[in-house]
Amino acid sequence: MRDQNNNVIVTEYITNMRDLIHNKSIEDSNIATVVNKLLYSTKHFNIPLYLLTNSPASSQLAGLNIVTMPLFNYDSLSVYFRRIDLAFNFILQHSEIKKAAFVDASDVELTNYPFDQIKNNTLYIGDEPLRIRDTPIVMQNKNPDFIQQFLLENGHLQLLNPGIFLGFRPIVVEFLGMMERIIVESKVKQLNGVSGFDLGQFEMALTNYVAYKYFSDRLVHGRQVSTLFMSKEPISSSWFKHK
Repeated sequence: MRDQNNNVIVTEYITNMRDLIHNKSIEDSNIATVVNKLLYSTKHFNIPLYLLTNSPASSQLAGLNIVTMPLFNYDSLSVYFRRIDLAFNFILQHSEIKKAAFVDASDVELTNYPFDQIKNNTLYIGDEPLRIRDTPIVMQNKNPDFIQQFLLENGHLQLLNPGIFLGFRPIVVEFLGMMERIIVESKVKQLNGVSGFDLGQFEMALTNYVAYKYFSDRLVHGRQVSTLFMSKEPISSSWFKHK
């Protein structure tokens, strides 16, 4: 039997920062419209959608729960790393959640109910039809030295995309917690003048490092999780459509 109250989908929209991928400012106006397609898809399956934001926004839309959260005080940290922080703090604060999926706000839609099929102690994540070594946003990001070395040694692996990841609460907490720890420790090292710990602007390298290094034997990606990236498939057996 499905228990929708304990199974949730979470997305984020951080305002008044720069979206470096699309080279535009993230505005504060009418946040609800950003998740319109995602909300329509989650309502079809009667799954609560939580939108985490730093904006004091509100919504009367059924099925949409806007949660305003503060950003932690690292001025040089890009919006993509701040999303990890919001996600980690949200899941820590909600022990009632049993299973959770974290997805991008504007380019992901739910196509099939996932929570009956996921297994305990397994991390499910989106991917792209590229190898790590062939992805500029990963390899040309200014990564910490230990992450860059791992990526160079494992560049043949398929690129994972954090626009979709899900699982039972304990493994989601573990995954987000490892990334949060690296973010905080790297920033502390930088503040203390230690070289080789620059996180750069994009979180894709960090995501692939943590997922493959610490979850390789508990990791599932592919067409069960998401459609072929940017394929615009009209019908699919995947849980999520990603662009």
